[in-house]
Amino acid sequence: MGMKIEIYIEELVLHDFLAVDRYAIGDAVSAELARLISEQGSPALFAESLHIPSLRPAPIQLASGAVRPEGVGAEVANTLYQSLDRLGVEGK
Repeated sequence: MGMKIEIYIEELVLHDFLAVDRYAIGDAVSAELARLISEQGSPALFAESLHIPSLRPAPIQLASGAVRPEGVGAEVANTLYQSLDRLGVEGK
């Protein structure tokens, strides 16, 4: 049986998006993180239980036309995944 991973994001700050899109963006972040972890494996950082009080990934530059909530959520998830993976590698 595989490892159980639970990620809790207390606050995700996104500027210049409609409030009505917040749940769709959040759902897309969750779905894309789950897909990335399922297909590419968990970041090295997840080898043990941990708490990261704050994570500030690089700003995301969205391609024009990619501002639908699903696309935004996927981009956010990819950036978070890469940041977590990089953090795990650097912490070793």
